[in-house]
Amino acid sequence: MNNKTIILSLLAMASADAMAQRIQAKNEIIDCGNVVYESPVTVKFELTNKGNDLNIDQVRVSCGCTTVDYPRQTISRGDAFTVTATYDARQLGHFEKEVAIFSNSSKTPFYLKMRGVVVEEANDFTGNFQHTVGQKLCGV
Repeated sequence: MNNKTIILSLLAMASADAMAQRIQAKNEIIDCGNVVYESPVTVKFELTNKGNDLNIDQVRVSCGCTTVDYPRQTISRGDAFTVTATYDARQLGHFEKEVAIFSNSSKTPFYLKMRGVVVEEANDFTGNFQHTVGQKLCGV
C-alpha cells in the first residue's frame, strides 16, 4: 500500500467515527431561571437521532440531587426522543447539573445541562404598571 492509500483509509475511518455520534439536541443547555426552594424542576431535552440505530447504554447525572428518564428501546435513524431531568432544588443559590448520555454511537458521552437559581420565594413582577413620563403614559 502506498502512503496515499493509507492516508485515505485513515480519513475514511475517522469520518465514519465522527458520523457515528449523531445525537442532535434542540437545546443542549436549558436555563430554568428562578426555581422555588424545595420545588423540583423538570426539563425535557428534545433530541433527534441523526445517525444509525441508537441504543442508550447508560445515563449519568452530576449528582444525586438529579434524576433522569430516557428511552430504553432502540431509537431509529431520524427519530425524535426525549430525555427528562428533574432537579430536587433543595439548596439555595445557583445550580448547573449535567446529564451524560452513553450510547453505541460514540466512545464519548453526549452532554446536556440544566441550570438556574434556587430562591426562597418566587417574585412575579409582570403586569401593567401605569407610569407617566412627561406627556406619555407608559405601560399601556
